[in-house]
Amino acid sequence: MSAKENAQSLKVLDELMQKLTIANEADAVKEASQAVASFINGRIEDLDTPVKTVEALKKQLANKKDATAREKALSAIQAIAQHSEVSAHVEPYLISLLPSVFAAAGDKITAVKNAAIAAALAIAEAINPNAVKATLNPLIDTIRNAQKWPEKMTALDFIDTLIRTAPVQLGLRVPELIPVVSEAMWDTKKEVKDRAYQTMEKLCQLIVNRDIERFIP
Repeated sequence: MSAKENAQSLKVLDELMQKLTIANEADAVKEASQAVASFINGRIEDLDTPVKTVEALKKQLANKKDATAREKALSAIQAIAQHSEVSAHVEPYLISLLPSVFAAAGDKITAVKNAAIAAALAIAEAINPNAVKATLNPLIDTIRNAQKWPEKMTALDFIDTLIRTAPVQLGLRVPELIPVVSEAMWDTKKEVKDRAYQTMEKLCQLIVNRDIERFIP
């Protein structure tokens, strides 16, 4: 693409992000989010466009003084992940957003927290099963080190979704996940302990070994 076409793509993106920023009503936020999603998942040859989008969304998520900005960013992330055709060039950027999205699940503002959970699960549903390995680092780090228990719950829910959407690929990662989930089974928060126990049962069912099947319960 020419420099002129690249500049045009970034200009369109700036306009769409501006519309998202100033949207007030829920319908307007949804419409602006879907516009961003359609644009970034479209046929854009400008490699800077996804990078700029992710940078803008991360900046909004990091805005500690504006809960509405954080919620809007998460709405856009969810819309991008739930687009009818998630582009192959966008998928890696969704995974790169996981640490920020998991962290937002611990937000003290309920609307932001709920938007983060929805965005995280949308990403889990959207990614190619072969990308499962790339999600392990943010998943493991969140379950082990997150200070707020809703973050851990969201990561466990993320694993549950992958068990359903990518059982073969996740089955190869069971040895890496079992120690982490088993640690969560001893978490000080009862909700995390109970949730980790459920995840562990589902995770162990991915093990293809008749000798241990009867011991899983």
